[in-house]
Amino acid sequence: MLSNTTESKTALPFNYTLLSTNESFPSDPYYLQVPGATQTLKFYSYGRPIDELATLLTLQQAADDALLYHHRAEIPMGEHDFMYRDGVVLYYALELAFTPGSVMTWDLWYETVGGLMEFLSQFEYRELQFDVLIGGSRGYAVVGNGSIELVSL
Repeated sequence: MLSNTTESKTALPFNYTLLSTNESFPSDPYYLQVPGATQTLKFYSYGRPIDELATLLTLQQAADDALLYHHRAEIPMGEHDFMYRDGVVLYYALELAFTPGSVMTWDLWYETVGGLMEFLSQFEYRELQFDVLIGGSRGYAVVGNGSIELVSL
């Protein structure tokens, strides 16, 4: 069972700086163990560059949504799609789409948003797809999947 640590969390699940390192883009797929969390994120299918500020605003919406349910941190999110959209640029908007599996909790989602921000700020702000993996000695299971992409309006 996950520990309920949402009480000590701030609005953003990450420490963000305006300057990203933009190291060379990672392999496809790329696996990131979310710092201080139980899940691993698998990133793949990288696409077009995306606006940094629009990305931050969109991820902030997802973090705020998770915080609204902090009293239910260990309760599954439910098996329906979540959409977060912000940052309209010309005729496009940045969209974060996420489909949780039956065991994906609000606490895992909050930590996942922090992992997304860490990945994007470390490498480059680009469209991508991701899976949320929980694992152990017997392998990994996908507990949710999503994408960050530009969508036309």
